[in-house]
Amino acid sequence: MTLAAIRQFCIILSAAISVLGLFFAAFYKELRFSLYKTAGILAGYLLFILLLSGAASVFLPINPWSSAMLPSLLIPCHMALCVLLSRMRWTVIFYALFMFQNLTDSIILCSVLLQELLRSKGLFFPSLLPLLMLLLLFPCVCRIFFPYLCKAAEYTQMLSSWKALASIPLVFFVIFRCIIFDIASKLPSFYGPVFFRCLFWSLCVYLVHYVVLHALSNLAQNLALRERYKTTRLLADLQTAQMSQL
Repeated sequence: MTLAAIRQFCIILSAAISVLGLFFAAFYKELRFSLYKTAGILAGYLLFILLLSGAASVFLPINPWSSAMLPSLLIPCHMALCVLLSRMRWTVIFYALFMFQNLTDSIILCSVLLQELLRSKGLFFPSLLPLLMLLLLFPCVCRIFFPYLCKAAEYTQMLSSWKALASIPLVFFVIFRCIIFDIASKLPSFYGPVFFRCLFWSLCVYLVHYVVLHALSNLAQNLALRERYKTTRLLADLQTAQMSQL
């Protein structure tokens, strides 16, 4: 196996582990099965991903397009697994998985652009740069969105607005496929307009997801305060009734 195939294999596997790991870390309270049973199912699924990514690294062409496309093609499998193992509504699962995939795509895209920029300047760059950026930046980026997602999903998952919100990461997902295909068609040369389109897409991903989750988090906080007020009011009414009887 060549170094490029090993790099592609590592990117596919690390992207799957990152997306699924963050999902189950966010919604571990909503698991259908025990922790041990869930861990066993996840281990079997990761073994399937391991074999699939190994086969893809051997038989499929090695280029930035395939390295970025293959991890995202596993999203339907991730979706089926999360629906099986989690009690969260499918709309929340859909949004969360595609949002984490958007963040993964943005890091891979930035690494590809950085590689081409260094190559165009005649500078040395590590061949495992996409993997290194994914391992270093993905936890830092998701730490910003993680608290908002947990709070929003806990109190608002029954709202019908999640159906409309689920289309947001899907649109970014489709746009990314077009962008990375355009980049692959222009390699090894580096074009300024391509760079700015990619930068604009990444900024939109972070900004839109942050605004959506921040708004949902505030809504969840208001709903929690309303429920607390209703509970307090009910207890006060009961105490008043008991005092009247006495």
